[in-house]
Amino acid sequence: SEEFTAAQRSLTLATQAVDQRDYRLALNHAIESREHAQASAKGAAETQARLRGDVERSRLEIMTLLAQANGRLGTAEKTRALRRIVTEARQALTAANADVQKAGAALLAQDFSAAPAALTGAKKRISQVIERLDAAMSGQIRRRRRYPSYAESPTRRSPDRAAARGRR
Repeated sequence: SEEFTAAQRSLTLATQAVDQRDYRLALNHAIESREHAQASAKGAAETQARLRGDVERSRLEIMTLLAQANGRLGTAEKTRALRRIVTEARQALTAANADVQKAGAALLAQDFSAAPAALTGAKKRISQVIERLDAAMSGQIRRRRRYPSYAESPTRRSPDRAAARGRR
C-alpha cells in the first residue's frame, strides 16, 4: 500500500540521516516512518476484516446451498430417480463439501486469497447439482403413470368388479 511504501521511504531517510550524523532529522524521519507504518497496519487490518467477512458470508451461503442440495438428493433417492444422476450428484456434493472444508482451513490460516477461489468452485458445482436433480425429478414426475395406484390401473380389474362378474 501507499502508507507502507511511505513508511519504508521514511525509514530509509532516517537511516541515511544517522549515517550523516544528523540525529534530529533522523528522529523526524523515524517518527514519520512510524506514523505511516501504523496507518498501513490499520488499513491492512480493516482490509483483512472485510475479506474475512466476505468469505464467511460466502461460506454460509454455500453451506445453505449444500443443505438444499443434500435435501434434494435425498428426495431424488426416494423417488428412485436415475441412479447415474444420483451417483454423479453425490460425488459432486462430496467434492463441493471438500472445497468448503478447504476454504474453512484457508480461513483459519488467514489465507484470504485461496478461500474465495475454493468457494466459487463449490458454489458453481452445487448449483449445477441442484439444477440436474430438479430436472431429473421433474422428468421422473412426467414419466409416472397416469394411474398412481395399482387398484386404479385399467389393466387390472378391481376385486369388486371381478366379484361382480363371478370370477375371483
